[in-house]
Amino acid sequence: MSNVPSARLVLFKDLTKCKTGDSVRITGLWQAYDDTSNTALMEYDNVKATVHLEQIDQLLPRKGDVVQCIGEIMETSNNAIQIQARIVRSVNTIDMELYEKVVKLRNSVI
Repeated sequence: MSNVPSARLVLFKDLTKCKTGDSVRITGLWQAYDDTSNTALMEYDNVKATVHLEQIDQLLPRKGDVVQCIGEIMETSNNAIQIQARIVRSVNTIDMELYEKVVKLRNSVI
């Protein structure tokens, strides 16, 4: 059995409520990639997160793609949210408005 924690569905705007070490699954827009630091910037609803990609060995999404990231919160100080990614995948066909409603409903029940 694996010791990898299950990721909790979190809306981008709720990332500031997460604590260091929380395992999350977020969906947002891929804004930029910095190859010198191997990090990416994701954003949605005016909330930004820096995604560390050291564990990712696949083709990365393109700027503007809708992306899901599964990983752990590294830091949330001064609204500088940092996530260590385990999985990054493009989900361009997702309806973000419907997705947000479903996540809110799911999180209110669980």
